[in-house]
Amino acid sequence: MKSEFDHIVIGSGSGGSVVASRLSDDPNLSVVGLLAVCTSSCGRLGRVLHIEGNFSAPQGLHFAPEDWRAHQSETPAGGMTLMGIHVLDAMIGLAGPIAGVRARSRKQFLQIDMDDTTDAQIEFASGCTGYLSTVTATARNWRLQVFGTTGWAEMHGYQQLTFAPVGQDTETTRFDAVDTERAELEAFAKFVLNRTEYPIPIDDVVRGIGALEAIFKSVREDRFVTVDSERGRLVDPL
Repeated sequence: MKSEFDHIVIGSGSGGSVVASRLSDDPNLSVVGLLAVCTSSCGRLGRVLHIEGNFSAPQGLHFAPEDWRAHQSETPAGGMTLMGIHVLDAMIGLAGPIAGVRARSRKQFLQIDMDDTTDAQIEFASGCTGYLSTVTATARNWRLQVFGTTGWAEMHGYQQLTFAPVGQDTETTRFDAVDTERAELEAFAKFVLNRTEYPIPIDDVVRGIGALEAIFKSVREDRFVTVDSERGRLVDPL
């Protein structure tokens, strides 16, 4: 495996697959995904055991009470709707379908009708475990870390990858910025106009929606909620 790349792409979620596909169109660029670092075929992390992620930002501090997003009906589970879903998509791309979640959501500081602190314990169908948190009343943070039997890999922000193999020195690599929103819109346009294959598997899209709905249900009912990992739907309906 190469040690130097022009860009790094995380997982195969809504952003990762699209950006990787677009960048790979340029023969002068070399691209690596965190997914590649994690797969058993690559072997750099061995068997993946656990994934942790956080996506936080001060959105809740800036919303006025009359803003449409400043209501539980529009942002159930607070930042999980606004931000956490994107990390959840990346986790599914890295570890596969989710089998169940146990989530909680609290309003500790915000005065608007929105939770500011939300987290979820995740069980993957593969047996891998996960933890995802999001805060809407703090400074911006984006982190995704994967732990395996031969080391761990962490993205802290979109442009830095740290890899720590067992018994060896830690490696940190930084990458140029990529306009992910533009890349995603271009991929969608190409799909519509040219009928090219869209980079995101529809099964992963459905699984992400099902996992988010399970988080909502777990918050409401204060219990573990099971997901049909094959179909991406709740075992018991909402």
